[in-house]
Amino acid sequence: MLAKLLITTLPTLFIRLLLSASSSKNVVDQGSRSHASGSLSGSTYIVAPGDTFFSIGLRFNVPYQEILRANNLPEGASVPAGTRLIIPGLPTTVPPVKPVPPVQPPTGRPFLSITSPTSGSTLNPRYTVIITGTGANLRGNKVQVKVKDPRGITLRSEEILVDNSGRWKAEFADGVPVHPGSSGIIEALSPGSDLRVSVTINYR
Repeated sequence: MLAKLLITTLPTLFIRLLLSASSSKNVVDQGSRSHASGSLSGSTYIVAPGDTFFSIGLRFNVPYQEILRANNLPEGASVPAGTRLIIPGLPTTVPPVKPVPPVQPPTGRPFLSITSPTSGSTLNPRYTVIITGTGANLRGNKVQVKVKDPRGITLRSEEILVDNSGRWKAEFADGVPVHPGSSGIIEALSPGSDLRVSVTINYR
């Protein structure tokens, strides 16, 4: 009888000890690492493309189950880019914002780049797609951003302005109408000129 009781209770006690030990670790932002490169504001983490609950937990030294519980999410929930997550145990104070240094372009020469996503990245087409880049000395200070399918057909397009720091951001809140598992192209161009850049991406 005693042996049966030990067999049924010891595994449960062992699991509880492991969880309590992991929960007692210091909750701290250990910095950007592979597939957990989102930004942090106080105790709120903004999910980046490629993040998983497991990798976010590794970054902050928190079991991913605690992140799910803090955000009222079930086991197996998806974590699309742009999602805001509460990281339990982190301080809620927002650190001072460091001024962003302006982009230093070649003197007088126009240039344009896509900084995110990088070529070969994987995006979820059903959720918000965010594209960022830099540019300077462009006509009208404008950038046209296009999301294309594998055949080069434009699915989403937006014309935006480059800000004073030389950066731009395009956001397609409705996602992209493509088949999961396909590839595509993101293109940024300077309207009225031949200057354009592009990256190849995959849709999961």
